[in-house]
Amino acid sequence: MFILDRILPFIFSYIRPFIKWFLHAFTRLSELQRICYGARAGASRTSQVERSLTLSKRPQIQRLVLDLDGAAPYVNNEELLEFAPRAARIVMQAKRIKHNVHPDFARLLGTCVTSIWGYRRLMHQVEQLRAEKYDSDNLDHEEKLLRLWQLLMPETPLTGRVTKQWQDIGFQGDDPKTDF
Repeated sequence: MFILDRILPFIFSYIRPFIKWFLHAFTRLSELQRICYGARAGASRTSQVERSLTLSKRPQIQRLVLDLDGAAPYVNNEELLEFAPRAARIVMQAKRIKHNVHPDFARLLGTCVTSIWGYRRLMHQVEQLRAEKYDSDNLDHEEKLLRLWQLLMPETPLTGRVTKQWQDIGFQGDDPKTDF
């Protein structure tokens, strides 16, 4: 099984360009167009678009992916929505896709681009929150901890900040800060 896991991707990496060339020659559509027009909307299409963009050999698309990867963690929602038209413009230029012949392509690709880099931005934000250490001197952290108690045990008042009551909601000791 180990050999198959190593050999098949290696073989696929050499066969993929020929398959792409063959399909492009007969359909007159790029891989991204075939995905956007043929794959079911949602996660299936988005993951295929992500894979295609990541494996692209075109320098403009490689640069685009690097730029979006670098910017995604730090943009707001408005800026994230600007990724879609930019990506569509660059891909259509690199692949020589005419907008008047394929008017839906930019919209379909843009939806996937927004999902891909929106998800990457979310992963970055979650990782930042996960990496933040609990600080008992931070009033915001303490308020969140007390709010957690109030939401989980609304009928039971907390007798103190350090108490065995915390074990009732799954903390291991008397002081919940030791679990973080």
